[in-house]
Amino acid sequence: MKKRIFTTLFATVLAAGVLTGCGSQDGAKTSGADDVEIVTGDSVEVNPEEDGEMEENIEGDAVEIKGTITVASTATPHAEILEQAKPLLAAKGWDLEVTIFDDDVQPNLVVESGEFDANYFQDISYLDSFNEEQGTHLVNAGEIHYEPFDISQGTDSEEAKTYVNIIAVKEGNEENEGIKALVEVLKSDDIKTFIENTYDGDVVAFE
Repeated sequence: MKKRIFTTLFATVLAAGVLTGCGSQDGAKTSGADDVEIVTGDSVEVNPEEDGEMEENIEGDAVEIKGTITVASTATPHAEILEQAKPLLAAKGWDLEVTIFDDDVQPNLVVESGEFDANYFQDISYLDSFNEEQGTHLVNAGEIHYEPFDISQGTDSEEAKTYVNIIAVKEGNEENEGIKALVEVLKSDDIKTFIENTYDGDVVAFE
């Protein structure tokens, strides 16, 4: 009789120990799952105050929208180069809108009228003669590139300076913040690299 009672008590204690051990293992698994949730961001409750701080940080990193720059251009290489400038300007807060023209008169007239902020299609020599013939008031806002096949005496010559393709604006607008940003981007290393890798010497960035 005593032996049977002892055996029963031993079995009860053993069972309790097993159940306790299982409970500890389940608890470890649950804790591990909670850790994974926090690391991966799943089902994590955010303190409202902390959430507000996160939004402020995101807003602090946002780019300030400064405005739109409208440019009249011919297709090759000018519009292609401007297309590369778009994301660089966007990072500075400027939206670049490019309209392609297939002649060399309208781009100057739409800048003179104020319909467009600038154009990019011509060299200095053409701009000077256009102003004289048409009575327009356009000026050079920045030298961007050469097209060496136009230059008989080389890009280091005095002749070459009249063949530099430029950003042209109406007189008085050359110091406009958007125009200065456009010229800065077009003269950047990123654009110079694009020109060098794309045109195989047929277009050369102005230094």
